Amino acid sequence: MLIEDRNENVAPAKKKSTGRIDGVAATINALARAIIHEDTTSVFEKRGPRTL
Repeated sequence: MLIEDRNENVAPAKKKSTGRIDGVAATINALARAIIHEDTTSVFEKRGPRTL
């Protein structure tokens, strides 16, 4: 179950849930961090090419 506040923020509703929401909340947080922290820097810009 999800709740929405007056600013249209959506969050899991713990009071309305019949089970634990820890896994759902962790998944939402992980996806949000992955989307926000999109690194577009090339690996070659960071360390340069490797040679053998």
